[in-house]
Amino acid sequence: MPPPGPATPARTSLLERLAGAGLEVSFALTGDAYLSGAREGRSGALALAEAGVALDTAAAGLWRGGRAVVVGQWIGGRGPSASLGDAQVVSNIEMTPGARLSEVYLEQTFAGGRGRVALGRQDITAHLAVLEHGAVFVNSSFGLSPEFAQVGPSTAPATFPGLTAGWAARRGAYVEAAAFAHLDRAAAPPGTASSGACGDDGRFYAAEAGWSRPVSDGAPHAKFGLGGWHHARCYERPGAAPAEGNSGVYALAEGRLPLSLGAAGGLDAFVHGGVANGDRNAIRQYVGAGVAARGVFRSRPDDVLGFGVATARPSGRDVPGASLPGLAAESSLELTYRVALREGLALQPDVQYVVRPGFAATRPRAWVFVLRTDLSF
Repeated sequence: MPPPGPATPARTSLLERLAGAGLEVSFALTGDAYLSGAREGRSGALALAEAGVALDTAAAGLWRGGRAVVVGQWIGGRGPSASLGDAQVVSNIEMTPGARLSEVYLEQTFAGGRGRVALGRQDITAHLAVLEHGAVFVNSSFGLSPEFAQVGPSTAPATFPGLTAGWAARRGAYVEAAAFAHLDRAAAPPGTASSGACGDDGRFYAAEAGWSRPVSDGAPHAKFGLGGWHHARCYERPGAAPAEGNSGVYALAEGRLPLSLGAAGGLDAFVHGGVANGDRNAIRQYVGAGVAARGVFRSRPDDVLGFGVATARPSGRDVPGASLPGLAAESSLELTYRVALREGLALQPDVQYVVRPGFAATRPRAWVFVLRTDLSF
């Protein structure tokens, strides 16, 4: 990705020399300043810095189709959901603070790039449960949906060693699969029994298949997918033997709508839904949808206006077997506008309205205002 704004000759020369040797260096900084209208109201800020290095083995004179990737992250600050208590998490960069290596893996492509396989520590959301048109939104549910995220798959900030593979047919059909060994105990959902209680090994499996059309020849991006996951873990059930395994399924679709409503870049939409075992998870169902319009103002063709709604339904159990009274679905409505100031630099005012935060029917509704800044090169 080009650096933000005009690059100095020395900097351009350095990046070009590195690229010529097969080494791609990237850096991204995302910061959120927020004001929450919940209860007494809170304000604060948080930031995510990410740096990565990717080695193209062909350009480096080694072998064709290979890529070695190392990515590090630093997360700082306190996010709005820490005080709001919502289940879907207002900001998708609100994670456990600290510095860590988030990805270290080797990827090999074959069959002219239509097939790929990667081994190492990696983020599952790079290839599974991905919505391109949902990426502009700030709320976490428009990334990895909450009924999937609650099981603790290999995603930032807690990634694990594993194997991912994918295949894309010439006519758009695709399949993606992943297997990760021994997810961290801290990432397991509440109510997880001790390892070995029913022969579990902590492994995690996921797969997705569907049809996808990349942006080409003027045709807009479109995608339809069905996926599922399984976590080989035991779950405690008071008065009964532990239940073995935890599973879920999901479906997603996105594409260009036939009406533009005046947006120069068109009006894109997406929908995403999923379900998980109701007796082993706090969240049993999720449905989310949104629209994103690029170039609403003719003078600003790269700006994006988005509106989305995300609803998560509780299972009635926080810890499996322990019923909680007064639970109701939590919904988040988000209106956002991403202003592209220059190449690699954007400012994004965002407002979210959270109904029944944390599934509490008696908890007051809350407004959250976020100002996001993105810098990358």
